[in-house]
Amino acid sequence: MTDTYREQFDKLVDLVPKSASYLQRNLKTGGEIWGEVPSGTPTLPRQPLPPKTFKDFAKAEKTYGDLTEKMKGSGFTTNSTFKYLTNYDHVTLMNSWGSGGHLTSCNAFVGHVTQHLGLSGLGGFYVEELLTKLGKAQFWVTPKHGERPRYGDMFETRSHNPGGYENLHVGFSLQIDGSDWWTVEGGQGGSILGYDRVARVKKPWNIDHLLGWVDMRKLLGHEIVLPPWAQGTWLITVGGDQYVYVIDRLGNVIEAPTSSPAGPPVPIDKAMVTFATGKMIQLKWASEAGTETLTYDWENSLCSVNDRLKGVSVKGQPLSGVKVN
Repeated sequence: MTDTYREQFDKLVDLVPKSASYLQRNLKTGGEIWGEVPSGTPTLPRQPLPPKTFKDFAKAEKTYGDLTEKMKGSGFTTNSTFKYLTNYDHVTLMNSWGSGGHLTSCNAFVGHVTQHLGLSGLGGFYVEELLTKLGKAQFWVTPKHGERPRYGDMFETRSHNPGGYENLHVGFSLQIDGSDWWTVEGGQGGSILGYDRVARVKKPWNIDHLLGWVDMRKLLGHEIVLPPWAQGTWLITVGGDQYVYVIDRLGNVIEAPTSSPAGPPVPIDKAMVTFATGKMIQLKWASEAGTETLTYDWENSLCSVNDRLKGVSVKGQPLSGVKVN
């Protein structure tokens, strides 16, 4: 099945090189930089050592005030790709640092990329609250149930440095390989480095700092969105037989034994949700031809307490179900 979201996302992300001439690190986070789009030239002189605390960081940035005045005649040039990805120019960043500011392209990169993808309103911090205000809270995902962001999902992290500086950050997830997390992010520079950049980053996979992420495919309508009632574990009755269906947020369905040992259920069969409305979903099973229709039983349900469904099996038999988890 074609991943149309990935195709659109890659047209933007492929503008960021996939390799670097030498290994670099983000001086604040320690993440490895594996390809970058710099903000422009000329760059400010790089400090020999990064400041250790937020107070030192702010104090160090103020020293650039005189430098930017001296460099005004140097002909600042913005990298056109950086401008396209962030809508920021190099001189704006220089002016911010010269006046003691902390401006980088962290939010701007996310906001501008999502605009290119046909979505406005993202790009700030506190993403969960923002989605809730927009009536789209169902597209915010947290790692508490063992899920991981997919390729191209927008994430938000928060880290607490020993110096007391709380670092909120947003970017896009690319891949999680064992303990390594590959991302693409703006704001990977600053006055410490002498320029800003959008970069591919490799860093440790750490859910302690991960607030959550946006399911971009479902938010943008590239995938079926399941109604909340459908997700969970159902005890299904067809004739005199009973089955257990486990339906996840992404529309994956497994049929599990009605009694099984502790631990994740071992699937007997698998299905995918191929169609969904607010009241009904259709399943296509891997081992059986045809579809199965499940409809929320409004008359006999007590929402979120005693959810029930009814429907028609692949073989045309009536079925019923009750949610058990």
